[in-house]
Amino acid sequence: MKRILSLDALRGIDMWFITGGSVLLKAIGVWLTGSEDNFFATQMTHVPWIGLRVIDLIFPLFLFIAGISWPFSLASRRAKGATDRAIVLHIFTRTLSLIVIGLFISRILRFDWERFRVWSVIGRVGIAWGVAALIFTFCSLRTSVIITVSVLIGWWVFILAVPSPDAPAGVNPMSDGAYCIGSWVDTHFLTTARRHEGGLATLAMPPLVLMGMFVGAYLRQAHGKLSGGRICLTLAGAGAAAIVIGLIGAFCLGPFSLPIVKNVYSSTYSVIACGIGAILFAILYWIIDVKGYVAWSLYFRVIGANALAIYFGQCFVKFPAMAEWFLGNVPGLFSPAVGALILAVTELALRWIPLYFLYKRNIYIKV
Repeated sequence: MKRILSLDALRGIDMWFITGGSVLLKAIGVWLTGSEDNFFATQMTHVPWIGLRVIDLIFPLFLFIAGISWPFSLASRRAKGATDRAIVLHIFTRTLSLIVIGLFISRILRFDWERFRVWSVIGRVGIAWGVAALIFTFCSLRTSVIITVSVLIGWWVFILAVPSPDAPAGVNPMSDGAYCIGSWVDTHFLTTARRHEGGLATLAMPPLVLMGMFVGAYLRQAHGKLSGGRICLTLAGAGAAAIVIGLIGAFCLGPFSLPIVKNVYSSTYSVIACGIGAILFAILYWIIDVKGYVAWSLYFRVIGANALAIYFGQCFVKFPAMAEWFLGNVPGLFSPAVGALILAVTELALRWIPLYFLYKRNIYIKV
């Protein structure tokens, strides 16, 4: 099966938000409304506790995407004669590599434990992907689905039924982050800075990756057997069903309803995020891989093909400073809103150019 270009595009769109895209959208919002308090700025700011905004979908979408590619990679490795031992070694090596990279991104060698982030984004990706990959690789599809549903339900019951030890009697533990057991365990045991970093919530992340793997497994099995339109409708339908299930769980179960909370990856949040991811993937798969409208997606595919390179690279290269140096006094010739917009566009261009250089030479930074 040829490379799924829509997967690169979706990964690129996802990474675009955290590598300068959110800054551009905020600048566009100020330019259009004349105020920093606008729709775009709101959507690029995380919800404090209950709720869901666009920026809240970026991390779970990345986990979902990471899962889609594994069935293809696994089949390729097995076709080349890889043993179970070799596959396990690959999974553990990749997981450990991502954890180590995350620790260095958090600047562990500074030994500044008051600001050090134990649970880095990329480290949690490694852990969630590693656990999910082991389950998917060595369990049947049916067993993998059962495990996924069991973890989602178990996490639902746990964070809804178990408040923090210092919560008032009778309080709903999910009504406020101060009463949530996930936040309490994080701040007391799982960080050096005594703050909520989502450490305990890492337990709830493998289902997002597994749901992506189910999509990848379906796509691999359906390719060549079903029409592209049928595949896209199935994926979109599954995504819509997941969103409905998540919304019912969040609003329609009375005292058993579980709010949509990113901070602790509540099960309703995870299911809705994966549902949105499935619909987005179905749309892009239809446009790019089925209908063949590929050219427009080059910008995002370049980012998606080297997601790790740009994420890790921005720790060493200060692109905002580079944009200011490159433009000099040009932004000052315009209004502050337009100047900020020019800076944001330039910053994105400076990030993209080296990725395009790698893309044209088929150089991909992976672990």
